[in-house]
Amino acid sequence: MKKTMLVWLLLAVTGGFCYLLQLIYGAGTTNMHNFLPWGLYIAGFMIFTGIAAGSLLLAGSAWLVDELAPFRPLGKIMTFAGVFGGLAGAGLFIMVDMGNPQRGIYMLLSPNLSSPQVWDAMILSLYGLVGSCFMYRLWQFYQGKITAAKVKPVAGLAVIAGLMVVVTSFAFVLLVSSPGWNNPGEALSFLFAALIAAFAVQLLVLQHLHLVKYIELEQKVVSWLAGSMIVLLTLELLYIAAETAIGLYAPYGEEAAGVHWQLMGKGAPFYWLTNSGQHGGYRLTGTLVLADG
Repeated sequence: MKKTMLVWLLLAVTGGFCYLLQLIYGAGTTNMHNFLPWGLYIAGFMIFTGIAAGSLLLAGSAWLVDELAPFRPLGKIMTFAGVFGGLAGAGLFIMVDMGNPQRGIYMLLSPNLSSPQVWDAMILSLYGLVGSCFMYRLWQFYQGKITAAKVKPVAGLAVIAGLMVVVTSFAFVLLVSSPGWNNPGEALSFLFAALIAAFAVQLLVLQHLHLVKYIELEQKVVSWLAGSMIVLLTLELLYIAAETAIGLYAPYGEEAAGVHWQLMGKGAPFYWLTNSGQHGGYRLTGTLVLADG
């Protein structure tokens, strides 16, 4: 345990030092610029936003769908670990992506309501507000102060807030200058990805808490999470395959050039390695968990 904490501490110190260099010398140290404005920061932001949204969806749905009733006793854990952990991660990533934290303060004081970035900030705030209200209602329920009927309206709000993750995709979908992103199907892909990330995190958290004997975890909960991950990954792969086929259909044009670069050009090794690793890892985890059950 001490060695693990030492490794995490070393990584935290290294990250803090790198961020200090970025503050001193500017965002150019990350190799990002006007023509390459996004990198791992935005990727991390999207993943953690998806974890928060997917966790709200799962925790809220458990109180609205009887088939998900085994998840109800885990609602506080799922909300705290998924929603608030996701918001903390998303907030840190977007803060370092801005370069100077003062830009975030300026955005809060002078918001541009037509900006998708402002929409993202509002939705993240909504996640925090709804997540807090939901946890408070769960606490009241398990203290015997309210009935399950009082929890369900807030659970419904949690589901609606979680579905708002599709609005986060608008920052990319509305980019007319990027044909690969400018696609209404991206919103559905973002929802699939959010659920996959959230289910994976919840599976890891719940399994760990079960191993240290903090909670009792039913096998049906584990099997449902693993099976759902496999189904969602299959849908995501079908979407990617369809988009790839459409991009390759036309041998010329901006989108075709981008697809060829990604699949068969200089970007191919990174593209295939990351996609194979992500999808293969998730599917293997889900398959092993189901086999174990």
